[in-house]
Amino acid sequence: MIEFAVESLETPALTKAQLADLLFDQIGLNKRESKDMIDAFFDL
Repeated sequence: MIEFAVESLETPALTKAQLADLLFDQIGLNKRESKDMIDAFFDL
């Protein structure tokens, strides 16, 4: 199970860049792969 830590509770939503950074940090994808995966998800 992967747990994501959000830096602040003041931000009600994550940006695409923040989601890509989480994939990079937690799963080990490179930055480009992370960005492409997030973009593909939202293009559905």
